[in-house]
Amino acid sequence: MVEKKKLQKRNEVDKKFTWAMEDLYASDDLWQQEYEKIKEMLPRALEYQGRLSKSAELLYGFLQLSDEISKRLERVYVYAGQK
Repeated sequence: MVEKKKLQKRNEVDKKFTWAMEDLYASDDLWQQEYEKIKEMLPRALEYQGRLSKSAELLYGFLQLSDEISKRLERVYVYAGQK
């Protein structure tokens, strides 16, 4: 009969086999700060609503903001998903 292996919890796995979460955020508090920063940035994106076609500068500003939010959000998401 085949023995079934139990999936280990993260804290049961040898550290050398886990993601280096501290490379993303040194602590959960720093992750929380980043999460709050993203929430503060989101309303700035709404300021561009209905104005993107008015000038190249406005479009560029929005794209820069969007990229910054996306980069931060991806790190927050990955960290939370790996915890």
